[in-house]
Amino acid sequence: MSVHLHAAISPGEQRAYVEKNYFVVHEFHYDWQIYDRKYNAYVPYLQEKHGSLNAASIPLELHAYEGYELVFYTEQEVYVFINAALQKRFDADTWVTLPMDSLLAVYRNAPQQSTTVNTSQVFLTFYSPSGLLPLPTAFIGHKKNVQEKAAAAAPTLTVLPKRASAFQYFLIIACIFILANYAFLYNLHPTAFARFYSVKSLFGTSYRDGVAPVGKPLNGINLLFLLNHGFLLALLYMLVREGSRHLFFTEQVLRTQESLPDYLYNFGLIGVAVFFLLICKYLGTYVLANLLRLDKIVNVHFFEYIHYSKVFYTFLVPVLVLIFTSYPVWIDKADNLLVALIVGFALIRILLISLRLNKLAPHRNLYLFSYLCVTELVPLLAGIKILL
Repeated sequence: MSVHLHAAISPGEQRAYVEKNYFVVHEFHYDWQIYDRKYNAYVPYLQEKHGSLNAASIPLELHAYEGYELVFYTEQEVYVFINAALQKRFDADTWVTLPMDSLLAVYRNAPQQSTTVNTSQVFLTFYSPSGLLPLPTAFIGHKKNVQEKAAAAAPTLTVLPKRASAFQYFLIIACIFILANYAFLYNLHPTAFARFYSVKSLFGTSYRDGVAPVGKPLNGINLLFLLNHGFLLALLYMLVREGSRHLFFTEQVLRTQESLPDYLYNFGLIGVAVFFLLICKYLGTYVLANLLRLDKIVNVHFFEYIHYSKVFYTFLVPVLVLIFTSYPVWIDKADNLLVALIVGFALIRILLISLRLNKLAPHRNLYLFSYLCVTELVPLLAGIKILL
């Protein structure tokens, strides 16, 4: 067994370290199990259902990985048990390498607890007082030597994890699809395109004549622009999910596997869902504005909301795509900054929209404030709770 202490490193840096130094044979993303008291048995671990835990286990067939090594990185103090017997305690920020052959030499003839038949299978259990299990980086592989590293770095050969490769293919398809939509919309209605994506008109405090510039909000042209915006936000969700490994929906809604068809299915489903949520937002604001006798500002409000969102996310999403494709070590920093950036943008958008709408309803400030609270602040607070 070899143990190496390092300064704390992010999940993105962990992935970069593994790709540089190891050939990965098997990753344990879907092998983790936890003990379920309800069924009195071990069940598969599901991140969206179980969250972070104090204990997580992995069944390991030693014969299947002869000659390889078990490698994991722990960000916190962790205790490792083999077949329910404590083996060793590891400090935080530690890389651990355990040869399979050494385990096989000890447990080759170890009987299973439930049978008298000898087997080479062992049951590894990790326990952490901090409750941050399972480990994000744990795999079977073998270390690259100098020649293998040089070959892997050659421009004619690139070694990528299977999961990352599928996501890269998905990114290419999704980006081409959205760019094609932009080109189609620009050629279909250049005037509407220019008004939806105008940066110059973002920071004014008045709105000429209080009339929406591209017809009614739910006419055919606007629905196409909304649908494209829905797919842009769906791509943003996929990027955040891939970087943080956090799901905001259960496995009954989205597929948790990571093949290319699963990525495309989730992308399409989320894009359509966002599209219908935007329509519901307009209908909700329309009903509320009529109750408060502010019906003249509904179209202006909705157009400005979409206008700000389209410009902001059209700049934000390509930056995230660039980080994922070219600068993976920045992924964790980008994820940490993203929430603050989106919340800050939403607050600025509320302020600018309120200034514009105030020009259209100068004698109903109390009603306007109530209207903005319900249509903007409450959804923002709900969104922050989901993100955090």
